[in-house]
Amino acid sequence: VERIRDYHVDVGVLVHGVDDELVHSIPFRKQPLRVFAHRDHPLAARESLRMADLEGADMVVREPGVTTRSVFEAALDRAGVRVNPVMEIGSRESIREAVACGIGIGVVSDIAYIPDARLRPLPVTDLDAHSYCHVICLRDRLRSRLVVAFLQLLDGLRAGMAGFDEEETPQEGGDTVPVGNP
Repeated sequence: VERIRDYHVDVGVLVHGVDDELVHSIPFRKQPLRVFAHRDHPLAARESLRMADLEGADMVVREPGVTTRSVFEAALDRAGVRVNPVMEIGSRESIREAVACGIGIGVVSDIAYIPDARLRPLPVTDLDAHSYCHVICLRDRLRSRLVVAFLQLLDGLRAGMAGFDEEETPQEGGDTVPVGNP
């Protein structure tokens, strides 16, 4: 955001919206969360799980303020489920490695999950939790030729993506306008 505001870059991609009157934030891609465990974890053998099955589970979590953690904690709260955060880590790669060592269950956005023979995704059927990838630019750059061209390309990509639901698009970071037609 600072590089956008300082005119060092024209557009940026973030995993959260930006609430800044100078910055235009466009929700681009809905990213469901993926819960996963070590392949020998007792829950890894289950065909399907419900949020309640995570009650009391040891979890490896990201640091406070990270979107994935906030979204997952909100889903746990809605389900009335409490987990046991046993380790707080600063990167999704470190989460994967800690889970692979059997320290606890992890959560990342689906797009950030990397298949690994040591891990098993946990099919939590009633998990309704996702974040959005956002594209940002300065509002006063919305009419520049380069930004307009990029946003038009983005609009085409977004229109072709399966699973993007504009009805559910969050209204973070101020007003939204059609991506390719600022």
